[in-house]
Amino acid sequence: MAKAEDSVSLLVPHKMVWQRLTEFNRWDEWLRIPDAGNKGLGDNMRWLGGEGTEMRFGLYNGGELAQTMRMTEWDPPRHLAMELEGWNWKASVAPKARSREKMGSSMGAVPALRLRYSADLAPVSDLETTFTFRMEAEFTHRFFGPLFNLLIPVRRDLKRLAAEFTNSFSHSFDRRKAA
Repeated sequence: MAKAEDSVSLLVPHKMVWQRLTEFNRWDEWLRIPDAGNKGLGDNMRWLGGEGTEMRFGLYNGGELAQTMRMTEWDPPRHLAMELEGWNWKASVAPKARSREKMGSSMGAVPALRLRYSADLAPVSDLETTFTFRMEAEFTHRFFGPLFNLLIPVRRDLKRLAAEFTNSFSHSFDRRKAA
């Protein structure tokens, strides 16, 4: 399993950071997975329903559901974690088969990739918060997963994505102040 972590100190009150973090429809703006829509991962995140660890999110490509995520840990206003299990798809098919049903009917809907995102907030003072974002990825395909975990440079990509999320998230406060 590949893991990455990035932290930043924000001159923003703890509760404001939590409030912004839980604007889940903005996560795709902060996560910035290159070409996510064409990889079948979804390029737009929407809340599907539920509260706490019952929350579910959909990752959409052009209005069609591509993947689903679920909240696995929920401890407001300090910690949250969510997971995505990607289905077994081929890159050439993913843009055409964006819904779970379509992917399932054409490829068996076998989980092939597990992604986990987590965030921790630690108040430093009334006006400062440390924000830590973690990502984990593991190829879970029964036969190819162990090989992919060795050969595909996921750790480097996760480090870059975690740093981009942290950077984009922290700048979302700067943009709001400037507006």
